[in-house]
Amino acid sequence: MVSTTEIFRRAEELVRDGRHDAAIATYRRILKKDPSDIRATYRIAVVHLMAGRYIKGEKMLRECLETEPENADILFSLGRAYQAQGLHGDAIKTLSRAETIAPARADIKSALGDAHFLSDNLEHAFDIYRKTIELAP
Repeated sequence: MVSTTEIFRRAEELVRDGRHDAAIATYRRILKKDPSDIRATYRIAVVHLMAGRYIKGEKMLRECLETEPENADILFSLGRAYQAQGLHGDAIKTLSRAETIAPARADIKSALGDAHFLSDNLEHAFDIYRKTIELAP
């Protein structure tokens, strides 16, 4: 029997190769064994985002948040999904929440700066970018 770790490893290889649908099918094998595996659900959502299926990825990320509402990775990915759809207000709200949970993460700060920039809130965006550079010079 193949372990969950091995299935994850194979799915990640498929993601690296750009084989998104095959990766999703592989992650679904984990969910067949354990439908509550939030890691597999999260990774499927992220792969949907990578494949440009933002609405599908967003829906799955919101489902993940029901289980782990304080997970900064899920919030970060959801914020990026909103941003990709042009929902900058939702992106700002979600990424701000992620930043509150993980204030030292430069990737979250940078994405929040991007969301403010795309909302034409340039002064606030540049302030966030400065703080990001301080975290990750």
